[in-house]
Amino acid sequence: MTQDDIREGPSPYAAALIRLLQGIVYADDDVWGLVLRYQTPISTYFTQMGVQLYLNENEGFAYLTQPDEEELGITAPLPRLVRRRALSYSVTVLLVLLREELNQFDTTDVDNYRLILAREALLTIMQPFYAQQEDERARLKLMERDLNQVVEFGFLKEIKREKQIDYLVRPVLKAKIDSDQLELIKQRLAEHGERADND
Repeated sequence: MTQDDIREGPSPYAAALIRLLQGIVYADDDVWGLVLRYQTPISTYFTQMGVQLYLNENEGFAYLTQPDEEELGITAPLPRLVRRRALSYSVTVLLVLLREELNQFDTTDVDNYRLILAREALLTIMQPFYAQQEDERARLKLMERDLNQVVEFGFLKEIKREKQIDYLVRPVLKAKIDSDQLELIKQRLAEHGERADND
């Protein structure tokens, strides 16, 4: 970067860079047009940092990934910009449930392109997997906590309609958890459940 670059001020896609650093960018975000228009310089900018831009124009989302040093072909470790999240067992279960709902939606509902679940319907799907909480109030509190966390992660978007709350299931979940990863997670959850039953 030269002194001339500094004097010129921020790049025309600076807002997109900042939003990508903050998390997932969706097609309904105000910087989506910048991500599409400046995809090449944005990708080049992050590549210099050892970070990759993942863009799915058809599904309407973009986010940053950080490969391991072996994948980058370097020996000196880089600080983690894209942090790996440690998920609780119940949040992992919820993500698996949502991923399977997306699978079913993609194969059965070809006329619609967005999976929207009513809050009550989603809680009904979740309920059997939270049965360890015998107290109904505590169980509902745990489910709502996990729902809020998945919304924060960007996998669900809350839609409020008068007195009803719905959730848009973001298709980015398919990129974050592909079919092979889904089966592996389900296998680990089953093993975890077996160990819990034997304790």
